[in-house]
Amino acid sequence: MDRQLTLDLLAEDLPAAERQARSLGLTLRRGEGDPRIDFYIPHTAQDSEEYLLRLRCDRYDELAPSFQFVNPANPEEEGPRWWPRMAQVSYARGDRGEVVFCTPGTREYHQHPSHRAESHPKSVWKLARAVVLAWQYLYRSGPYAGRGAV
Repeated sequence: MDRQLTLDLLAEDLPAAERQARSLGLTLRRGEGDPRIDFYIPHTAQDSEEYLLRLRCDRYDELAPSFQFVNPANPEEEGPRWWPRMAQVSYARGDRGEVVFCTPGTREYHQHPSHRAESHPKSVWKLARAVVLAWQYLYRSGPYAGRGAV
């Protein structure tokens, strides 16, 4: 997919995502530097643990945004230990061992072997919807049970 097309589509969808984040009490930050295709949602849990959700939007909107919690001090470091563990979530793993928030609208869901044959409209993975999925994960999947998806 053409990089400029990705940036144009993100620019078109970003205002709605920012409005959605504000309405849900979340902060949506755009990544710095090149490429500016990553968006971040910081979160502080009840135990003061800091979390950072990265929505990676390369090849947007051909692919859904990647939904991965990362090291707040080094956003390129991802893995299960950076996820807030939510008591009502069972954690699937993708082909590369990545954690999958198993819901339509996340890249990991759509690329998971058990969901590859499914067909969903692109509206399911708009950036504003990814913000809603972040809110649902953080505030409707609990209770919070500490650091690290198992």
